[in-house]
Amino acid sequence: VSLTLTGDLTDRISSVWSVQRAIDRPTLANYTVANSTFTYRVNDGTEAYLRIDNLLNEQYQLSRGYGTSDRAFYLGLRSRF
Repeated sequence: VSLTLTGDLTDRISSVWSVQRAIDRPTLANYTVANSTFTYRVNDGTEAYLRIDNLLNEQYQLSRGYGTSDRAFYLGLRSRF
């Protein structure tokens, strides 16, 4: 199950919040992962963003024996032309 909420906080700042829940997998534990992204529009073609993956620092596996990243932060700049 996945839920995503997207919205504009101001005319320049927007955010995306998402939650994924996996249950009843045959050999793996259930998990819930939350992520968020904040975007700041610098001008018409440029955005700065902060993305946070695994907000709750959930320990989970997508495949048996292969762990996933702990909480991670990404800061970047995007440009369209």
